[in-house]
Amino acid sequence: MKKGLFYLMVLVFVFLGNPILRGEQDCEEGQKCSKKKVRKIKKEINLLNLMNGLNLSADQIKELLKLAKDLKALGEEMGILKKKEISKEAQNKKLQLLKEIQERILQGQEIPIRLRKELISLQRQTNPYPTREEKRKFLKYIKEMEEKASKILTKSQKEVLATYKPCLIPPKNLKDPVRIGQAEVDGKYYKILKKLRKLPNWKYDFLEEAILDELIEKYEFHHGKYEKKERKKIFSKLQEIALKTRKLTDVQFEIQKSKLEKEIKQVL
Repeated sequence: MKKGLFYLMVLVFVFLGNPILRGEQDCEEGQKCSKKKVRKIKKEINLLNLMNGLNLSADQIKELLKLAKDLKALGEEMGILKKKEISKEAQNKKLQLLKEIQERILQGQEIPIRLRKELISLQRQTNPYPTREEKRKFLKYIKEMEEKASKILTKSQKEVLATYKPCLIPPKNLKDPVRIGQAEVDGKYYKILKKLRKLPNWKYDFLEEAILDELIEKYEFHHGKYEKKERKKIFSKLQEIALKTRKLTDVQFEIQKSKLEKEIKQVL
């Protein structure tokens, strides 16, 4: 399991279920926070610094929160993130059964197999903690979530996760746009692709040729004219990149923007 991506999921859990970050008071007024609470706040500050350093886009946050909510729900259901809720009916059944077993022991009677099996079954039903099987299932699910989270993040964001060191005061380079995803590729080709994505289909069909021609002309102005046959070939390849770009979701586009820019550079 990659430490960085798992750390990211922990980060999102903090925002889903932590009272401090929802504006609730963790310590009563006039009461000193215990060492445990101080450690907890320090961890939260570390996670806040990490989140700020990632520069996640609104779409990325939306996708990651969705994953974290699913994971949190499963963890609570299995008693991993909080104790399972046990029904009063099951608790009362167990109490009655234990009293019956106690009475039999006091009378020197043997405990029949039926009661033993029933007790084992009720012990499982009233156990608020996860079983081994549930723990295995949860860990497997975490790995699946990790893979999905990996597809949402850009290469540079994953690099930030992999190299991040917990800190209370964030280093200056943590918000360096060269290192982090959102400002990774804000070049001229990126802006053109972004513009093409925003166009409705009817407008794109009308303006596609003019926009791509202008792109080629700007390149030719600095590097010399293409032969007619070569220019046609380049236009066709740029058209493919543009159409591919328009089919991507917002998250996919943010992740692949660097690759798309490189593709344009290779074509021109």
